Amino acid sequence: MENHSGEHKDADTAFNSCSPNPNSQNFETSSLVDPSYIIYLIRQLLPNGAGMKHEAQQDRNDINSEKDSNSLERVHDKYYLDANGNTEITDTDSAVPSSCNHQDNVSKENSTGREINQRKTQVVDVFDAMQAVDNHLVSDERKNIDCKLEVAEALEDEREDIEPKVQEDPQEEAGCVLWDLAANPSHAEFMVENHVLDVLVAMLRISVPDRMREICLGIMGNLACHAVPERAMVTTNGLVQIVVQQLFLNDSPSLSEICRLLSAGLHSEEAISWAEALEPEQILQRIMWIAANTMNSHLLEKSTELLLAMVDSPKEASTSLIPPLVRLGLPELLTDLLTCEITAITEGTPAHGNVVLDTILQIGEALSLADGHSAELASNKKLFDIACKVIKLSGKDEVGPPGITAAVLVANLLAEQEKLIDEILNDPNFLQNLLELLPSVSDDPGARNALWSILGRLFDNIALSQEMQSIKKELVLVLVSQSDLIAEDLDDHREEDTGEDDKTPFTEQAEIATFNKGFKAKIATVNKMVDILDDWIKTEEESSVQELSRSVKSASKLLKSTLADKSYVDDRKSEKHS
Repeated sequence: MENHSGEHKDADTAFNSCSPNPNSQNFETSSLVDPSYIIYLIRQLLPNGAGMKHEAQQDRNDINSEKDSNSLERVHDKYYLDANGNTEITDTDSAVPSSCNHQDNVSKENSTGREINQRKTQVVDVFDAMQAVDNHLVSDERKNIDCKLEVAEALEDEREDIEPKVQEDPQEEAGCVLWDLAANPSHAEFMVENHVLDVLVAMLRISVPDRMREICLGIMGNLACHAVPERAMVTTNGLVQIVVQQLFLNDSPSLSEICRLLSAGLHSEEAISWAEALEPEQILQRIMWIAANTMNSHLLEKSTELLLAMVDSPKEASTSLIPPLVRLGLPELLTDLLTCEITAITEGTPAHGNVVLDTILQIGEALSLADGHSAELASNKKLFDIACKVIKLSGKDEVGPPGITAAVLVANLLAEQEKLIDEILNDPNFLQNLLELLPSVSDDPGARNALWSILGRLFDNIALSQEMQSIKKELVLVLVSQSDLIAEDLDDHREEDTGEDDKTPFTEQAEIATFNKGFKAKIATVNKMVDILDDWIKTEEESSVQELSRSVKSASKLLKSTLADKSYVDDRKSEKHS
């Protein structure tokens, strides 16, 4: 089976949230970002700034002393953790539905020592994150930050009379800047050294606005794209678990960032740690549910990319995720998603472009290469039919590159279940569109060999079939129209194909069952095309239009020129004599 190399989208791409990130080299003099400014931004990211710090310190003192039951009750109200481990805000100043208040009251009445300890831990985590950042600052750095703030405030005052001041949440603004800075490896490492991960985990443990949660997850997603911060993430206590818990949110932007973060983690050197956190069945079901039910285009893109990362991650990680995913119905999910995308394209209302379509096909391709699961995928006839339909629609602008991925998937499924060839044997339109993909796969050896393997299987079966007379003329017309592409492809790749012949001896019997990447395998297929053209010339020439007859002869002559490889001609002669 072939692996479609070079077509997968890079999951480790860092995204900017607002503005271009500065370029830095370990904060040398050429850097555009002062290290002390990054530390200031991390402090701004802390919950509710100084006021929150004061409250967290007070709450910690209350917890440690455990003498003031009223204070402890206040801590419960601020940091309520429900039975599922989800953090909910229950502050009396917040607008909370009555049902939530009732749940909170019941929780207070039935609190166990374990629940109290969980709530204590949340407050301590927030305080410790604040304290860690503050302790990391030496007095000179604090003075430097204070001085810069005074200058910035003075400049802001001068601008107020010129242009109206836009009220922005300082915490969100700081988060957006950190999100951008995290795209730079040097800045990302510096942020990790200055406890940004502790701050982010603390933020995710408490109730924050959806936008703020999205920003925190976005920062993590960019950090996960760099090796050093990624290693720090999996070793930060509770970080991987708290990230996975966020999958049960209902905010689409936040879920998109979670999926991006998990995809980056699964493509990193720490993939096993992330895979282990995703193994529970309810987590896998939730991911599949999101992909199946979201109406948000961006979330659909990111959730399918996460599914692709789960089945296409390093073998140690994917082998633990693929079996439960298949058992939970991933092949059926792929079929449903492909059906929706193809229906939208044929109806002229594509909503997601070709990115989602290509990602779904890549998931199928990865499963078709997975040990022990390719046969199950090949038994899904509907999936095969839809993949073939993608090839037939590949000429549409809305499809484009996914046609190549579909060809690889079809080739892999045919290698596993050869009887599927009957579904496309009598379809000249499929052959036409398949041949039209030849220029598109020219620079992708894996996809090109997959395409030629489909052609080989088709013409092997056409040569053996007695039922092809009804579409013989349609086949001839396809070969005439595409003969230039066929000859050009073989001429352009003759040297590399001949090199493959030296590696793998060719036999036509072996070609029927497996991929053969060499020149002899390909011209064996072309010879069967020539036989069809020559047979048509012999039987139909007198009753056919002269112009068509000339075209068929010209195509036959052109294809025969590709058979000029002497060693192959000698082999064919010896076969006929025998």
